[in-house]
Amino acid sequence: MRFLDLKCSPRKLLALTFGTLLAACGGKPPVTTPTPTTSRAATVRMAMGWSAAVTLSRNDSIVLTMPGNETQLQQTSRRAAFTLTVDQRGGMTLRLDSLSLVPFPERASIPMVGTVWTGRMLGNRVEWYATAGAGPVIENLTTDIAGFFPHLPAGGVSPSSRWSDTSTSRGRVDIFETSERSTANWVAGADTLILGQPGLLITEERSLEQSGKGAEGSMTMSMTGQGVRSNTYYLRTSGEISSVTRRDSMAVLISVPASHQLVPTTRFIRSKVVFSPMMRGRTP
Repeated sequence: MRFLDLKCSPRKLLALTFGTLLAACGGKPPVTTPTPTTSRAATVRMAMGWSAAVTLSRNDSIVLTMPGNETQLQQTSRRAAFTLTVDQRGGMTLRLDSLSLVPFPERASIPMVGTVWTGRMLGNRVEWYATAGAGPVIENLTTDIAGFFPHLPAGGVSPSSRWSDTSTSRGRVDIFETSERSTANWVAGADTLILGQPGLLITEERSLEQSGKGAEGSMTMSMTGQGVRSNTYYLRTSGEISSVTRRDSMAVLISVPASHQLVPTTRFIRSKVVFSPMMRGRTP
């Protein structure tokens, strides 16, 4: 899918770019080891040997600033269902069971049911290694999946724990080669009940900065982006995730020097992930 048609009007330019512009903003889970700022004994660690049916509901609202300061609102949504399996050694698979996209993306190859992501539980975080699929839809889902699990201190968490992490990475957002830096602050709340079972509410506030350069033919351009991601994780004291809510606010500016175009945009993301446990210790 092409990022930019240089003969397009600004309105068409924006419509073409938004499908993949911010696909990398979610990124991968940070690889730095978080440092807790509490001396309390750890009580909860992420569990191994369980499986769950997982549902994702996501709604995006995109505000485009057109020439003359006219604004335009675009809205998209996706619904996906997965089967998650975590084996006793921390090996993980996530299988796509169904997917609904609104609007249906033109020229995009919709991944077939059965696409599988593989990864590993590394004690304090999850690292996803690979997927059997490819294309912009898979890349967008991969970004969502990267936020399914929190990044915990190595020893686990207890009520009132606080920790932080930073991450610097390089990647590609369509035609742009990008670098990204993010900083997150985490807080574990007081003991709570999750569907009648004891658990912890864990919040993440992550600031993001991104920049990149790219070219379409002989035309060069650049992009910069800043934003905030707020995640709330409900973690059972048994170490299994119950649900995740996500709220993103991202601002991105694309600069096209040859045409003297500046394209400011803002995206708001609201999503929820629900884990419904299946048979512990067995593969579905």
